Amino acid sequence: MNQEEADDANEVVSGTILIQKVPTYALFDCGATHSFVSKRFAKKLGLKPELLAEPFRIATPTSKTIETHEIHRDCKIIIASQTFSADLIQIVMVDFDIILGMDWLASNNAIVDCKGKRVKLRTPN
Repeated sequence: MNQEEADDANEVVSGTILIQKVPTYALFDCGATHSFVSKRFAKKLGLKPELLAEPFRIATPTSKTIETHEIHRDCKIIIASQTFSADLIQIVMVDFDIILGMDWLASNNAIVDCKGKRVKLRTPN
């Protein structure tokens, strides 16, 4: 899915958030089990990946498999003045800077409103 398709689709929510105070185009994806960062965007932020002992294999919607050995742990995400943490698996992707999947959505008690194109997050505050 590209940015234009995401903006027009009723079943996905995307938008701009901050990572390390940098505007970040994000896809909130209930169909993804994990969260991801594009290799290009990770370089832009100067993130240093942790190498995984075993490769991480990702099945894409186009039936391809992507393999990676890199993850960025404890990335700080700012949404509405609240700071959240995410472990982001590094992959090559073009249209999004990050994809926040079910691992992140569930750990932050997110409610994804596809019709309203909103994500509601419950914080301790």
